[in-house]
Amino acid sequence: MLHTYGASVVGPWHAEAGVPCQDSNASWVSEDGTLAAAAVSDGLGSELHSDVGSEVASRVAVDYCAEHARPGADAQETIEVLRAAYRAAYLAVLDCAAEMGEPAGEFDATLSLVLLDGDRLFWGQSGDSGIVAGMTDGTYVLVTDKQRDGEGRVYPLCFDTCWDFGVLEGAATALLCTDGVLEGMIAPPILAANSDCPLDRSKARMFLHPLADDAKHLDEVQRQVAAYLESYPRDLIDDDKTVVVVFDDERFPESQPEDYYAEPDYEAILERAYQNLYRGDRQKSSGAARGDGAAEPASLEGGAPVAPEGAGTPDPRADPDEGAPGESPAVRTICRMGGTVAKSLRDSTPALKRAAGAALEAGAVIGRGCIRAIDEALDAVEGTAPPPPEDAGSSRPRA
Repeated sequence: MLHTYGASVVGPWHAEAGVPCQDSNASWVSEDGTLAAAAVSDGLGSELHSDVGSEVASRVAVDYCAEHARPGADAQETIEVLRAAYRAAYLAVLDCAAEMGEPAGEFDATLSLVLLDGDRLFWGQSGDSGIVAGMTDGTYVLVTDKQRDGEGRVYPLCFDTCWDFGVLEGAATALLCTDGVLEGMIAPPILAANSDCPLDRSKARMFLHPLADDAKHLDEVQRQVAAYLESYPRDLIDDDKTVVVVFDDERFPESQPEDYYAEPDYEAILERAYQNLYRGDRQKSSGAARGDGAAEPASLEGGAPVAPEGAGTPDPRADPDEGAPGESPAVRTICRMGGTVAKSLRDSTPALKRAAGAALEAGAVIGRGCIRAIDEALDAVEGTAPPPPEDAGSSRPRA
């Protein structure tokens, strides 16, 4: 028989600022236990009534599935039910905005939705919350992609052209979570960028491998989950946190060897992230970039930076934390700062290392964007130096 449990807790920052929890969740199990639906929604923090929008979206989507989904139905039919559930949720948010006399944009929220029918996991996605499936063989799959634009802004429910739907066969359990939990503990972005697995399986296992007694004590399990989310270190997750789990107490997933569920080596991943940042700057300054302006990743074997083609043989006496010969003073300064931070973190706590890794990745994105913008601006003048100020004797040289 299928079961669900979940919790939404306010983030420390929201609690201090007096902002309500903008996360919501909803779930439903059919009377015969053969179908279960669940949803999570994260209200956009910049919108005034996003807490209301997230509650309406998650509740209406699940209610629609409860009324229209059929066990064992054709896959395309069930996907159409999910698509209609998204339409119903969006229209309900618009109706709520009209009733309150407020702009609809003030209710923007994400929506992730699942329907578990036997071993078929049907899912829908809008925004940057996420869904992780526990397969019958004990492996885990990150089902959804984060829907954000090039500047990191979320595509909420109102972007109906971005809605995504699908079905995954062979699923035993499902975890839905808002982006705070997804990026804070389950799938930190630094893992996807610097390892061969986007998931922290040690954290996912807590939710995706239920215990035999969980179904008998759902209220206690739900209380423990809420307590766990509330006590999670603030320096790792300061946002609202939501988790919903769907499982079948007659069909538990198998287990992989223990090393499959081991915690990632965050120290090595942080080091790799730093090496990627350093190498990306070298490749950009050497002109070894793809047509889209992003530096090609290079091999990390041996842990040493790899020079792009045409860059010549690296000077073995050069300190990688000082940057490469011929690079601009700005790049050398950045490399030196990065080296100092990396060295100081090697003896730090795992929590600080993970937090620093996330900050490093965000800085890398910003830094590369700045470098591209500066390069484009300099290229636009085709090597012509800007005219000197009227009261200056000489023009300022380009870096």
